[in-house]
Amino acid sequence: MFSRFDIPIQPSGAITMLHLLPWLVLATLSGVTALHSLWFLPLTGAIGIAALVELRRTGQLCRLCVIDDRLEGHLRDGSQTRLQVLASTRTGSGWVWLRVRNPDGRRQTLLLSSRAGFRNTGTDNLRQLIGWLRLNTC
Repeated sequence: MFSRFDIPIQPSGAITMLHLLPWLVLATLSGVTALHSLWFLPLTGAIGIAALVELRRTGQLCRLCVIDDRLEGHLRDGSQTRLQVLASTRTGSGWVWLRVRNPDGRRQTLLLSSRAGFRNTGTDNLRQLIGWLRLNTC
């Protein structure tokens, strides 16, 4: 049914901010005075910067490619690897929480979104990926 389609992935600052949300909630609910919780702000900023740098690293995925029943990941350094979709992958309306494992056993989690403000891939590409994930159960 699906012969081939590509899903380009762009780093998204808004999605990176979602990574910071637990730290901000922890700082808010820490139960200490506001002065004592100020040390969370530089930590949160450092985590956000590290997450954005990680997304731009040469070994990170920049494109997913579905060829028949295989999912391949194209890395920023030009290499490609076959990916196995894990059962903990979740889909929703306009987003995919994609859990994959590469051949050497390393797991990676990607949040793909086509929602305004959080967009890191195209709407049609994401719709095709959701359909492929639903038809090719883990």
